[in-house]
Amino acid sequence: MKYLLTDPETHIDFGFGVLASDFYQTADFLWNSNENKLTKGTLPNLYLYRHSIELYLKSLIIIIHKKMELNYKGGKVPFDSKEAYVKYIEGNNEVKWKKLTNSHFISTLYNYFEELIIEHEDDLRRKASQEMSKIINPHNKKIINHIKEYDDKSTFFRYVDLSDRKNEEKESEKKYNKRIALEDFEPDLEKPTKALLVVDDNADEVLEVHQSTKEIPLKDLGQDLRNLADYLSGIHAMFRTCLCDGF
Repeated sequence: MKYLLTDPETHIDFGFGVLASDFYQTADFLWNSNENKLTKGTLPNLYLYRHSIELYLKSLIIIIHKKMELNYKGGKVPFDSKEAYVKYIEGNNEVKWKKLTNSHFISTLYNYFEELIIEHEDDLRRKASQEMSKIINPHNKKIINHIKEYDDKSTFFRYVDLSDRKNEEKESEKKYNKRIALEDFEPDLEKPTKALLVVDDNADEVLEVHQSTKEIPLKDLGQDLRNLADYLSGIHAMFRTCLCDGF
């Protein structure tokens, strides 16, 4: 892939794609290096997958606009502008445009990417230097909705938000260690139990119990993030090869 060996300033997508690949490959390396996924590092790992998804989508949107010569903002901004835009629909079904560099919502980016593919897939294939395989995977919508439920705007894996009572249960899913009620602490006598017991000054009474989780934090969400990042990595490579001659 020629774009991997050239200055990002010369890239058709302003370097979004090569950076997406960096985040994706680093995420994969960390994931494969953390066998049980119960140690610290899972949340940063999932953030890397999530950010690679965002960057891949931005790259693909720009490539489609440039290769199909599709202007942005209803024709007001040229397709070869240095400032790309993404279309989204507000609650009143009003069409809006936002600068791509200011758009971090996975659902907004994916929906616009899918719209572009559905509308121009035949023309994209005609422009390709070789036949492209199927682009849209119908299962992606379920993954997008799952990501949107937790982290549509790129904050969930980066912060601990103790003030968000509406998402208190989701915040709890991020924890490696959880404070549990004393009466709920039942150590497994046959297997090692990892827990911290906070006692009083005389060490006579247990005041608090903090127990390490036995489940991989956000296991299902992590698998969906990995699957979507893997899918977009493949689609991105296909676009660079078939539409961009490797650049």
